[in-house]
This record gives sequence, C-alpha cells and structure tokens, in this order.
Amino acid sequence: MAKIDKAEVSAAPVVFKDKAFKSRTVILNDGRAFAVEKSTIEASDPVLIEYLDSHPDFERA
Repeated sequence: MAKIDKAEVSAAPVVFKDKAFKSRTVILNDGRAFAVEKSTIEASDPVLIEYLDSHPDFERA
C-alpha cells in the first residue's frame, strides 16, 4: 500500500460567508491570496480553512 502525503491531500471544499465585505482579498502569511466575491469564499486549502474559521468576519455557510 502506498503512503499518502498529507500535504498532497486537500480538504473537502467549505463555503464561508463574509459578514463584513462583499469583496476583498484574503492574504495568508505565506503570501497566497484568495478572493472573496459576493460575500462568499470557497476554501479547500486546510490553512485557509483554519484561518477563516478563526476570523470573526467569516462563518461557514
């Protein structure tokens, strides 16, 4: 059986609603940028999901 590298496995997409803005860019500490459009952002990256879960402006839809 082959080993699966956890870095290669992405999380299932999670949709978040932005309670403060209709559009903006979320920039993570590693420099990657993600767009909020129509007060919504879909995240499958575990680091982005963790960030959005901890930010008070975002809630899971």
